[in-house]
Amino acid sequence: MKNKSLFNKISLLISIVILFLILILSVLGSFNRVGYLSEFKLISSKKNIYTYNFRIKYHSKVFRNSDIYGVYINSKNIINANKYIRKITMNEIGSPFGILESNRKINGDIDNIVYTLKLKKSIIILSLVLVMILLLNSIIIDFIKKLSKFNFRNRYAYILIIFLCFLIMPSIIYKIFYDKFDHFNYESRKFSEKPKFDLKSLDNYTKLYETYFNDYIPFRNEFFKIKNLMDIFMFKNIMSKRVLLGNSKWLISKGFGDFCKSSFSESELEKAKNNVLRFRDELKKRNIDFVFMICPINESIYTEYVPYYINIQDINLSDQFLEYMKKNTDIKIVYPKNELMEYKDKYQLYYKYDTHWNDIGAYIGYSALMNVLSLDYDNLDSLKVLSFPISYREEYWGDNNFSFYNNKARMIGLHNLKYFRDDNIYFIENYLIATNYLIDEGKKDYVRYVRTKSTKKLENYPTIFVIDDSYMYPMFDYIATSFPEATFRHRRNFKATELVRDNPNIFLLEALELSLKNLVLNNMEDYIKEISKIKK
Repeated sequence: MKNKSLFNKISLLISIVILFLILILSVLGSFNRVGYLSEFKLISSKKNIYTYNFRIKYHSKVFRNSDIYGVYINSKNIINANKYIRKITMNEIGSPFGILESNRKINGDIDNIVYTLKLKKSIIILSLVLVMILLLNSIIIDFIKKLSKFNFRNRYAYILIIFLCFLIMPSIIYKIFYDKFDHFNYESRKFSEKPKFDLKSLDNYTKLYETYFNDYIPFRNEFFKIKNLMDIFMFKNIMSKRVLLGNSKWLISKGFGDFCKSSFSESELEKAKNNVLRFRDELKKRNIDFVFMICPINESIYTEYVPYYINIQDINLSDQFLEYMKKNTDIKIVYPKNELMEYKDKYQLYYKYDTHWNDIGAYIGYSALMNVLSLDYDNLDSLKVLSFPISYREEYWGDNNFSFYNNKARMIGLHNLKYFRDDNIYFIENYLIATNYLIDEGKKDYVRYVRTKSTKKLENYPTIFVIDDSYMYPMFDYIATSFPEATFRHRRNFKATELVRDNPNIFLLEALELSLKNLVLNNMEDYIKEISKIKK
């Protein structure tokens, strides 16, 4: 008994020392210290924006990133102190490596970078587990003694032990090595929040907690990827909520099946027509010409890659809308389906593992727009098209800066798999790039191009205002260099006051055909209300 009492006292003393060390190390790490950003490596330089990989370095030889500490900087303070820095993103939480965007070239280190240190989660968890073992040693020893009385020749004992290991160990391993696992949200939805316990609604609480638990279950993404790999290589299919496996490895949007089944009723066509005409008339009052652009999705063009079990209609929802509008209105509509069909066999116009068209498909869309506007443009056949492997884009842009080549593979967590990285990217050689532009810092990924440089004579050309989605991104340079002034705004951020500010000659509304029905029946009414508020 004396030995046991002595052992408990020693365990308690060691536990206090461990907790004291954690406290001391945490306090010491929380002090502000000064380091510098170094080892800059240029990964892209386009449109006067320079993107670098960098690493944090330290003046202190002791308090720095290590196996114990993670390093943390205040990006906002650094940007405020160095106005030429646009954005700083760390590769991982607590990592000394990151990506920096600058408005000018960086030729040396950036000094006076204030940083703090925090103990890594793995260190804290391991320390707490050790403390618990030390403090509960007598209980653990008693448990082991009782466990030794088990008849291990009995198969049920083995089953019980294995079951407990599978039940407990994954959570422990996941917590300790949390930073080593994948936590990306491949479903692009907001995960459930932990519900508050309430005895009055206990039934509802259990359902909510189950939903929360399923969203944060250990190794969720790892199981998600394994399941998708098994679907592809064993069953030659993908049972995903958003993506299907098509022919020749093409990934197909699951929503395309619903798109094929949908159509406009006569009353919906009439309502859509009236909404578009009202919208056009509101713009006309302000001497702004309206153009409506509908972008076909890849499944509408490359139907041969769509799985056999999806019934493709000869006339889809977009065709139906276009035919009705041509018969009943004089609205200028750009729908480059026929142009894309003409070139689909000569060039690959869409990425195989992505929802977007590539630079060649975008150029065909741009050409169709310029044709409707009766403006000059270079025919695609007169231009030189270059093709490169995906690694070329990543070498110069970085994977974090360009995601429009395999976002469907990303939806199933397999975008880094070599199996989905054999696509090519395409460029038009020596085509003009927009060089003068402003960025709305409040909406960082939506760009307003102003007075773009161009070798074309644009003095008598109109100005253009574009409401867009991500399909417009590959067309930015084509359009921006074809007009003296061009403004791009994502439809989520459009404000009618911007029309007053820019006073464009042309208003271009661009939409993906998957969102066409909702746009003309619902969103268009919101745009009409927004524009009608403007004073003439």
